Amino acid sequence: MGHVQDRWWKEVEDPVTKKVTKVKTSVYGQGLRYRVRYLDPSGVERSKSYPDRQKKRADDFLLEVESNKLEGKYIDPKAGKRKFKTQAENWIKAQSPDTATREAIQSRLDSRIYPHFGEPPVDKIKPATVREWLGVLEQERLSENYKTVLFTIVSSVMDSAVEDKLITENPCKAKTIKRPTSVSPDILVWPEDRVLEIEGAIEPRFAIICPLGAGCGLRQGESLACHRTTWTTLGWCCASSGN
Repeated sequence: MGHVQDRWWKEVEDPVTKKVTKVKTSVYGQGLRYRVRYLDPSGVERSKSYPDRQKKRADDFLLEVESNKLEGKYIDPKAGKRKFKTQAENWIKAQSPDTATREAIQSRLDSRIYPHFGEPPVDKIKPATVREWLGVLEQERLSENYKTVLFTIVSSVMDSAVEDKLITENPCKAKTIKRPTSVSPDILVWPEDRVLEIEGAIEPRFAIICPLGAGCGLRQGESLACHRTTWTTLGWCCASSGN
């Protein structure tokens, strides 16, 4: 069990009367008065100091530390000093192995997130910090979908900080934070006769794109890639057969 040490005063027992009195120490009036001393879960002694007239703060801190130790929620006060950027660079290592995806995430971090969150330690990023950043994004008139992507990245980095026991809570999940919401565009489904009309109006070599999109749901890039692969394969087959 930890305790709060008063560095300015100490108790002295009279060897005859056994009466205990308080006397000034050699550091009376110098430096921070109260020192909270405790053992962390690994048995290492830790301490935190408070100035004169802040005994209650010292007591509350000790109470919180001991409670967190019992509940398995203890966080080393120094752990939260890791910068957001350092934590983000560690977090991104576990993201998609796709090079393009990782480059896109890195670009968003560099351009929209690091300028606001890069330098502060993760334990200094509070809900107010997140609200201020969201206000900046709003002023820049970014789309809701883009703001959602950026917010998800920040929240994911802070989640990793919680998992690494650098902080106790993710500020992005505070009740006062209004998370951006993606907006899905209205989708107009073509009737079958229009699909057939388009398919019959374009060159036969490109006609395969219509059923790929309408029937299989492939996006433009996927349809074009499939089309290119198909014609490359056909060309190779024809060349192999001599036709």
